[in-house]
Amino acid sequence: MLDFVFEHPQLLILIIGGLVFLFNKYQELKQKQEIDRELDEIDRRERESAPDMDFDPPGYPRDEYAPPPLPSAPPPLPPETASAVELQRQQQIKTRLREAREARAARPVGRAAAAKARLAGAAGPPSSPVSPAPLRSRLRNRSELRRAVLLREILGPPAGLR
Repeated sequence: MLDFVFEHPQLLILIIGGLVFLFNKYQELKQKQEIDRELDEIDRRERESAPDMDFDPPGYPRDEYAPPPLPSAPPPLPPETASAVELQRQQQIKTRLREAREARAARPVGRAAAAKARLAGAAGPPSSPVSPAPLRSRLRNRSELRRAVLLREILGPPAGLR
């Protein structure tokens, strides 16, 4: 038995730590219970010695703590001139929103589309996207060839479907 303790000191430390933790929690619980008992005793003494004081807010009956009644009628509507002005303002907002959406739809999306739009506006119609000569020179470069194979693996069909 003693050999086991000397062979596994971490287990002994763990058990002792757990016992210390449980003892501390027990002490804290006892202290809380004592404090609660003392506060209950103080409250009891105050209730016995204090005269019956009226702590009710003014305007409320002593036995009922209900909120004040809600008004039965809804608030009055604004005059017609104010509603006409409000409708006109809402129409202006709608037209501005529609114009902003149309402008956004006409605008190119993303960096590539913006670059194409700039090139198209500056240089006229775009030429062919890739010419064969630079492609051959790029594939002769070892790092570019590795990159091309990697892109094919990533963007191509899955290996199970080939």
